[in-house]
Amino acid sequence: MIDIHVHILPCLDDGPQTMDESVAMASAAVSDQVTCLVATPHGGVWGVELSQTLVENGVEELRKILQEKGIQLSVLPGIEVYVGPAIIDQIRAGTVFPLNRSRYMLIELPLHSYPSYTDQIIFQLQVNGFVPVLAHPERYRAVQNDIGVLCRMVERGVISQVTAGSIIGDFGRTVQRTAEIMLEHNLVHVIASDAHSSDIRAPLLSKAVERAAAMVGQGAALDMVTTVPEAIINNQSPHLPEPLPVKQKKRWALWR
Repeated sequence: MIDIHVHILPCLDDGPQTMDESVAMASAAVSDQVTCLVATPHGGVWGVELSQTLVENGVEELRKILQEKGIQLSVLPGIEVYVGPAIIDQIRAGTVFPLNRSRYMLIELPLHSYPSYTDQIIFQLQVNGFVPVLAHPERYRAVQNDIGVLCRMVERGVISQVTAGSIIGDFGRTVQRTAEIMLEHNLVHVIASDAHSSDIRAPLLSKAVERAAAMVGQGAALDMVTTVPEAIINNQSPHLPEPLPVKQKKRWALWR
């Protein structure tokens, strides 16, 4: 399996703070049959000014240590971009960048609001040649309140990445139910761990894939951790299912 959203590089964000913890995360991923992951530290929101060179150097250091320890895991460079009005300027400055030097940009929105500039930023990314990959939309209140928000984004060419823990209930019932609705409407293209440690938020995918398979079939679930992320890291065009029509606005009480 391939995991395109992992906070595994030490001392760059709220992920691991030591290289030993990074190695423990890598070991956990391999034990769960993950063969490749993308290191995606948070861009510009944790007091560390990232650059492509900084992340690539961190990836190379981790690769060498894993090789020395006999841990067979491919690690690629990326970043999780917090969407803001200056994102195009940040790309030009090299402080944010796509996954593995592809055209696919992993982006994150605020959890509790849908900024008015969101649609314009997505359009700007697309006209500049990037494909937005939206991180964990099931955790956004706007999507929880109206699944049509995500459906419209997918129809415009946004790739949707659900967090593995969301599918199995690690973030509560509201998030889990939103993820289920997304799966039911073909609004999930990638399952990734969004891991931050080796235990509490670990880089594990298999349980979520098993749960997704029970809903959408084994082939479709496996595509979310194999063929689709493989196409993304290789800068190719994945085959994605057509989103199913949203019959009515989906609303759930946030306290459920």
